[in-house]
Amino acid sequence: MRRTAPIVWLSGQRAPVRHRRLLLVAMLVCALGAASVASPVAGSAAPTDHFDEHDLALVAEERLSDRVVDLTFETPALAGRTKARVLLPSGYDPSAATRYPVLYLLHGGAGQYTDWANEGAVELTAGLPLITVLPDAGRSAWYTDWYNNGAGGPPMWETYHVRQLIPWIDDHFATVGTRAGRAIAGLSSGGFGTMSYAGRHPDLFVAAAAFSGALDTNTPPVVAGKVIDGLAAQDRGVPGSLFGIREIEEVRWRGHNPWDLAPNLRGMTLVVRAGNGMSGGEFGGGGPTDPGGFFLERACYDQSVSFHNRLDALDIEHVWDDYGPGTHNYAYWRDGLRKTLPVFMDVFAERRPDPTPFSYRAIESSYDIYGWSVALERPVVEFSSIENASAAGFTLTGSGSATVTTGPMFEPGAPYGATIRGGSGEREEIVTAGTTGRLSIEVALGPANPYQQQFTPTHDSPATSVYEAEVTFEPAPSHS
Repeated sequence: MRRTAPIVWLSGQRAPVRHRRLLLVAMLVCALGAASVASPVAGSAAPTDHFDEHDLALVAEERLSDRVVDLTFETPALAGRTKARVLLPSGYDPSAATRYPVLYLLHGGAGQYTDWANEGAVELTAGLPLITVLPDAGRSAWYTDWYNNGAGGPPMWETYHVRQLIPWIDDHFATVGTRAGRAIAGLSSGGFGTMSYAGRHPDLFVAAAAFSGALDTNTPPVVAGKVIDGLAAQDRGVPGSLFGIREIEEVRWRGHNPWDLAPNLRGMTLVVRAGNGMSGGEFGGGGPTDPGGFFLERACYDQSVSFHNRLDALDIEHVWDDYGPGTHNYAYWRDGLRKTLPVFMDVFAERRPDPTPFSYRAIESSYDIYGWSVALERPVVEFSSIENASAAGFTLTGSGSATVTTGPMFEPGAPYGATIRGGSGEREEIVTAGTTGRLSIEVALGPANPYQQQFTPTHDSPATSVYEAEVTFEPAPSHS
């Protein structure tokens, strides 16, 4: 379902104080954008810390009602304690056989984990066979492991949310525990977090929804970069804290940007809802008399339109709800959640299988996706992709060399013929499936790029080289 409403220029109501403050922050950042800010730099890439659910400690649990539980955690991924609120289904009994799908509901900038609960999520989920998790994400709420200008380290929000909180929830609550029973949604920068997490981890979520989401940090690139960087100041961040200084680390920004990750979302149920910031909407606000609400909603609207157009260009199905006049507040987001919950519940009822074949692109040099793993040997950060991956084979793009290990889809101990076709020619070899039914194969793409030059003006010559290798599998002759 897609619909488009015209832009209507009308007057509206005054923005809430919080929105006016955010506007002032954004305006200040834009005004100071040309100024340089000194930041510590420790190497060319942030160190990797592989924390998982075993590094997450529950330090307090408070039952607020028969449906609402607050959890307090400690993790080395964050500098201090953090909280999450869990909304349980009515009559929830963890000892029963019933398993429930889970919705992760993300707050926006200058917000906190209680916002959605205070703004209607408890009532909207009442009566639904659904567990809803409301995690905290800091005041800036940009849902990433901070780059910290190369120093890395906390806060590591993505690590906490994805590698720790999700498995912890599955271990301690009666959840479905698979992609088919997990969705994510969020507002504003939480909308960014929603589609960024869904794009970076499509094997975790079957559905995603963004309300007034910041879904394309390339729009417009200079202003968006400086405003987003400036909002990190709410958590004592300096420019470059989140993804690096955009002018020299644009590839890192794009590696988390929903617009750039859109191809990874194929096969997922997607919902995008946004207003244009004008007055005249169903719930008031917007327009010239609501400058904060207008500025924030209009910026997110432009990014949402860009993301919607990107999905259309990729022929990826999605709900696009351009509801025209409307401002940046919970009245609209609450209504968006009300309309989206039935969509999610229908998807959960499908028990949709993982997509096959699948395609995935990322800037990381190693990643695991849908049970496959890719480990690249290269000195710089740049996009690579694995495409049309299935038991028949795959195509890999990028530079350098890689080790690709398939999902468990082959006969353990059986030999298979692998044909690798690339720029250096064609070769054939026999590979044997391991005890878990996986094949592992070395793939030479082409000479690794010596400089981090993708999207970086200072290294635009020579341009980043991208190579492609196609790998096909078939049973070895003696086993055919």
